[in-house]
Amino acid sequence: RGMGGRKMGGGLLNPCNILRYLGLTVSILALLLGIIAVIGLLKGKKWGAVWAIVAALLVALTSISAFFGFSTGLTIGIAAAKIILAIAVITLVLLPAARRVYSPREEDLLLDEDEI
Repeated sequence: RGMGGRKMGGGLLNPCNILRYLGLTVSILALLLGIIAVIGLLKGKKWGAVWAIVAALLVALTSISAFFGFSTGLTIGIAAAKIILAIAVITLVLLPAARRVYSPREEDLLLDEDEI
């Protein structure tokens, strides 16, 4: 029981629980997008790079919240590692050598024009 004899809220509508489930949902979404991105990148598709950037941004944005709350040193360290890895993913996907892999080649463009 809380102050004044009132029962402390532990239900689903408790703001802490809502934030917890929202964070879990965003984390699962980022994981699924990451899996889709890896499949696309392995196939050399541009959409794989786009989804990799979106997933990395989701991970980075959700990790920033650890710096603005009651967090332990380990939680802040894990959040910092996630942000650094997200920046690394975005940087590696945008490198010219990586972009050559999933950008259309001239031969492919010529083949498409011949089919028209």
